[in-house]
This record gives sequence, C-alpha cells and structure tokens, in this order.
Amino acid sequence: MKLSVKTLPSTLAMIGLAGMTAFWQPIDGLSCWKTPGSSFMNKMDPSRPIEGRVCLDSEKSCQSEMYNVGRHWYVKMGCSTQETAECSTEARGSGSEMISCYCTNDYCNSSSPLKARMTFAFFATSFLFFVQTTYLN
Repeated sequence: MKLSVKTLPSTLAMIGLAGMTAFWQPIDGLSCWKTPGSSFMNKMDPSRPIEGRVCLDSEKSCQSEMYNVGRHWYVKMGCSTQETAECSTEARGSGSEMISCYCTNDYCNSSSPLKARMTFAFFATSFLFFVQTTYLN
C-alpha cells in the first residue's frame, strides 16, 4: 500500500500521538509489588499472587523482606514509610538469613519502564525512516 501525500500528515500525526503516550506518566504516588495479607508467603506458592499497589502519600519506598529456611524462601512485599533505599542482611540461626530491602522507584523488583519507552522510540524512529525512504523519495 502506498501512502499519498494527502494521507501522510494524518499518518505522521497518529505516530506522533502514539509517541507522546509512551512518555505519559500517571500522577499517582509510588507503585510497589504487594504480597497478599500481612505475613510472609512461600515464594513458590502459585495460589497467592503478588499484585501491584499504589502506595499512600506517607509511604516513601517499596519494601521487600525475604528469609530462608533450608531451601525454602519466604517473602513479604509492600509499601513502607522508610525514606532511604538500602538493603541489609541478618543471620537468623543455622543456615538461615533475613534480607530486607527498601527502594524508591516504581515496582523496584521489575524491569524499568524506561526500557519499554526506549524500545517504542526505536521502532517509531525506524518506522518514520521507512516511510521517508519508501514513500517520500
């Protein structure tokens, strides 16, 4: 399909609009992963899904606490009022340890949203280059 000069501006406008939505950010507070309930859960338990949650204004970081007993790991995640981003490890008896981490980015334990935006920008630029070299020459 060949684009005509008449349809090209509307096509480019749609691409520009799609590009702007890639950089849109919600105005909500910090978002963190949250384990169900308020207690630790086995990391391998598929019946208790970990879900995203928007934190309250007073909650400044995402919290992740893990401990192991033998080969089993237990985790508790959610929002926290702690303002500093740090991790600490504490020995808990023979062969057991507790790891507590706090971070201040959305969904700290997932990939960065910047990666998705950069991928979109790359494909949008590639598409514009394709349109220019194919239909405007």
